Amino acid sequence: FHQYIFYALDHVKPPTWFNEGHAAFFETCRINHVSKVIQVLESEKRARVLEEIVGRRQPPNLRGLLQMDNRAFYGYGQPGHAAERQRDENYALAWGLVYFLHKATDLYKDTDYAAICPAVIEALMQRHGNRHAASQAVAKVVDLDQLSKDFVDFWNDRGDRKKAERR
Repeated sequence: FHQYIFYALDHVKPPTWFNEGHAAFFETCRINHVSKVIQVLESEKRARVLEEIVGRRQPPNLRGLLQMDNRAFYGYGQPGHAAERQRDENYALAWGLVYFLHKATDLYKDTDYAAICPAVIEALMQRHGNRHAASQAVAKVVDLDQLSKDFVDFWNDRGDRKKAERR
């Protein structure tokens, strides 16, 4: 998937959360060859990590995720176990955000969450891969504090998650 997005964006590298989040999003595709339907399911592994994250007293730092460079995302420079844990959490957050943006936006009708991914792509194309511009594009489209609240609420609500998975 990483090569696909690179070519789809005309050789522009997207922010790490966007790249890894989409790659993880498509990992769970189920293809029905008879009906020609592709269904994207929740990743049990990533959902388990994400449930732990959203269950903490401190909400996940989506603003930080949006601005995170490769070094921070992958935990470079941290000791072994800490780096692995940080990386797992970052993958889960990136996957969870992309899943939310593609599958749960219908549950939040009074928001512009569905416009986030297109805004990121547009900013990347206009600013030739400027990742900071991509992060700013998200902040221009939505209130990041409200997005964080709705993100946590969604991942804590199994009923909403089931509705989203059926999309």
